[in-house]
Amino acid sequence: MKTRIGSLAGAMFMLCGAGVARAESLDDIKTQIRDRLGKLKSVQAKMKMTQDMNMGGMQYKTLSTGMYEVQNKGERSPFHSEMVSKMETTMPGMEPQTRDGRLTSVSDGEFVWTLHEADNQRMATKTRPTEAMGIFGDTRFLDTLEKEHDLKVMKDDKFDGKSVWVIEARPRKPVPMSPIVRTEHSFQKETGLWVRAVAYDEKDKVISTTEVTDIKLNQAIPAERFVFKAPEGVQVQDMTQVPVERHVPAATRPAGHSGK
Repeated sequence: MKTRIGSLAGAMFMLCGAGVARAESLDDIKTQIRDRLGKLKSVQAKMKMTQDMNMGGMQYKTLSTGMYEVQNKGERSPFHSEMVSKMETTMPGMEPQTRDGRLTSVSDGEFVWTLHEADNQRMATKTRPTEAMGIFGDTRFLDTLEKEHDLKVMKDDKFDGKSVWVIEARPRKPVPMSPIVRTEHSFQKETGLWVRAVAYDEKDKVISTTEVTDIKLNQAIPAERFVFKAPEGVQVQDMTQVPVERHVPAATRPAGHSGK
């Protein structure tokens, strides 16, 4: 009798255990992200970034909206992004000061041209793309992030109606002048795209968000979108020989190229 009960219990355990899904590891997710991104030909989307944080006694509030588009050509993918920002800065005992700005980035896959416009002034630079600029949120971005952060796979979530993987990043060393303690990065399961980042302070308050929405896939993008033309009177500063800072911002990243 005991043998029969033991056999039945064992069978039930095996049956129930078979229905429990194995948790996905970081390497599992990296592999799926790489494979799914590799199938995309192009991406066009809208972006929104918000910040509300206190640094050095000053309160900063920023709202940035815009778009990006990129063709998938591996590690040399051309892209185009435009962001319009409004920043409000408040010093203790003083009225808030507002500042508007515009940032345009264009890459042919080999170089990145960036046009900064603020306070009736314009400045353009020419640099080289880095791993930290992978707007696709590819494995090179995660690999670079992992060099300075501890990464942890969190519970799956949904964003903009789509299932996402969520990966938490905690900097191993405090970042000077940054109140960010941890950031949750979301990757769309269907495509592998990086679609959201939420940054938290030491009190676990949300202080920064980045969201990618209205995604269009595999649309034809005119070649001229990846050609930079400096506005009249604006001289481009060539910074291609300047050592590139490899640190990856915890919450937001500039638009960039894809890769495998």
